[in-house]
Amino acid sequence: MDMAETSAQEGNGARRVSDRERFIAFSFCWAEAIIELDSERTITFAGGILPLLTGKDPRTLKGMTILDIIADEDRPLAEQMLDAIARTGRFDNIHLRFKGANGNSQPLVTCGYRNPELENRYFLAFHIMGGLTSDKSLKKSGKEGLYDADSFGKMASKMLAEGVDGAGKMTLVEVDGLAEAQEEMDEAQRENLMGAVGSVLKMSSVNGDAAAKLGDGKYGVVHGDGLDVDAMKARITSLIQNIAPEAEGIAVGAATIDTGDATGLTEENLTKGVIHALSEFSKSKGGAMSIEALSGSMDDLVKDAMETAETFNRVVKKSDFRMAMHPIIGIKDGVIHHYEALARFQGKHGESPYKYITFAEETGLIGAFDLSVIDKVMVWIDENKDAPMFASVAVNISGNSIVDKRYIDGLQDRLKANPWTQGKLIFELTESSRVEDLETANEFIQNLRGMGYPVCLDDFGAGAASFQYLSAIDVDVVKIDGPVVKNAEAIERGRAFLTALASFCRELKVETIAEMVDTPETVSFCHACGIDFVQGFLFGPPKFDLTEYSDFREKLAASTAPGAKATGPLTSSHATSSAPAASVAPPAAPAPDPAAS
Repeated sequence: MDMAETSAQEGNGARRVSDRERFIAFSFCWAEAIIELDSERTITFAGGILPLLTGKDPRTLKGMTILDIIADEDRPLAEQMLDAIARTGRFDNIHLRFKGANGNSQPLVTCGYRNPELENRYFLAFHIMGGLTSDKSLKKSGKEGLYDADSFGKMASKMLAEGVDGAGKMTLVEVDGLAEAQEEMDEAQRENLMGAVGSVLKMSSVNGDAAAKLGDGKYGVVHGDGLDVDAMKARITSLIQNIAPEAEGIAVGAATIDTGDATGLTEENLTKGVIHALSEFSKSKGGAMSIEALSGSMDDLVKDAMETAETFNRVVKKSDFRMAMHPIIGIKDGVIHHYEALARFQGKHGESPYKYITFAEETGLIGAFDLSVIDKVMVWIDENKDAPMFASVAVNISGNSIVDKRYIDGLQDRLKANPWTQGKLIFELTESSRVEDLETANEFIQNLRGMGYPVCLDDFGAGAASFQYLSAIDVDVVKIDGPVVKNAEAIERGRAFLTALASFCRELKVETIAEMVDTPETVSFCHACGIDFVQGFLFGPPKFDLTEYSDFREKLAASTAPGAKATGPLTSSHATSSAPAASVAPPAAPAPDPAAS
């Protein structure tokens, strides 16, 4: 009897501990479930809490393939993992879910090992995960099982700042030409391709679950030093060629951002750098290699982000911007009902503020700017209230600001100190898609309405969630997203859709504004559908001087007269507005709350 056999015995009657038993005992020191596969990847042994995870007795699993019990969405990833184990002998920390009797299991950290000397058996261990990627506030989108851009920004920042599981780099991947190629594929091909691409990205990431889809053909991966980016690109290219051999003109580009030299940065500043990089990448155009400008040091990206933040804060502090006004017109009478206030930066910052505003929304700085805009608009109203073309003014509020206590407190103080703005000031909630706490948002909005300030919900119809917002939030007006209006006008059944939408709003006693109204034909179309107000370049661009605006009754009368052409080609040179639409047609304002003033 050798030393190992002797040590496996404890006193009289002790039996020998087999190698399998010893292996299982060691595995359960870390794992809640273990599975052994043969060379054909068929289950030969299963143990642990698999009944809870799969709804099946371990004995019934014997003879099934491992893919039979993996969640459908994770099967491409499991296949990639098994292929990797076959190539390299092992793989660590991949997140997989089992297909259970009551839906999919929670994500499990999976490790795998293959030993050619043991009949090429695969040994898989599964551990119930915790930590960052199990955060339920992080959201995934699409068939690929990848995080969305917002969730990835939060997760990547924290992982890189804390070095979670060796995370030290972020690689941005662009598959140029992918969107065009997908148009030529059938549904099965598209799903197969996107699932396979998503699996390669997840396999390349920390814990197999730190990858995101950032836009059409654009992805992000958080990983350690060991990732071979060129090999990852080659696998993606090979997958596309195998699944869609007819696809042409596809190129895979990648840029890696290293955080290894950013150890002195605070998590807040690192977050700004990461978000800045992701934002620039998502907006970049011009082909796969356009992202190369983003590669390099995180220090450089953070420096750029900090300079942007400093510029923005300086502009806000000094109020170094002007307010241009864009009219919202009553579709029946052609009268300017009110204006939308749009910020325009001055001097070296140029006329367009959107780079800075987008940055501020993404990095939590927008609340201060929204307050500064309120201050500007109040001054403008006071200076122009007696002008012949004066009308109420709609002010945008970012969806991020309404959950910012500093903004809420600052706004309340300003409204209580200036009760004369009632009837002259309207609030419009922009970026409503970012609002997650609808109960808090509704409380904020109802407080404004109770003080006598109408509220508009912007970008209505841009997504299915719009109707969820309207059912959860009481508002006075909705602004129908410009592309929705254009699409409704262009497609055969569009009139029925927009008519039904306008009717739905009337039932709720909510008025409607159509944006991106750039032609007389679009006015006629909106009028026929029952829309109340219109806004667009047909009535001119945003202007600083109200004297440049006039009465639009004659122009509207021609478009809304009986027999006016209600359909037609979209001939406007302004297919998209240079400014986000944000106006409000206020119905009768609720009675002021005496306690609030």
